[in-house]
Amino acid sequence: MLYLGKDVQKLDMQRKMEPLSSFEDHFLHKKRWIKQIASKPSLSLSPELSQKRLTMDDVSQIRQEVKKVTGSYRKVMAFRERNKILKLWKRLRGGEIGLETDNPSFYQIFSTYTWSWNVLQELVSPRELQEYDKKQYQRVVRPAIPVDKLINTSGKSKRSQK
Repeated sequence: MLYLGKDVQKLDMQRKMEPLSSFEDHFLHKKRWIKQIASKPSLSLSPELSQKRLTMDDVSQIRQEVKKVTGSYRKVMAFRERNKILKLWKRLRGGEIGLETDNPSFYQIFSTYTWSWNVLQELVSPRELQEYDKKQYQRVVRPAIPVDKLINTSGKSKRSQK
């Protein structure tokens, strides 16, 4: 019994000496989380409303101001989510799949999953995805010269004749 106690003490000492990875992960995650919170837009009332003393007569003004501020906040958050979705689309190579298959339902399905309750609509419409892909892949994809045009009827390539 006494032997077991010494082992537990040794393990406890070792644990105290070694940094816990979970603590480090938690600390770093919390740092990232704090940075994200700091970068969010502020939810403050207009200077006119915050400077004057508010009474029950000002309730309609306050409601309008709160509605305006929360609406702008939701739009900013939706815009950020939209950018994240477009990055995901790029990572998934959705544009390549959509352009290769030329299937509009692929764009429709992806845009359905981008619904946002903040703005009560899809963040990316199928048409926007197609336009985004055309803009992205227009620069990348160049028209290739067909193989038959490179080869003469004699069987030699035009490049080897030069």
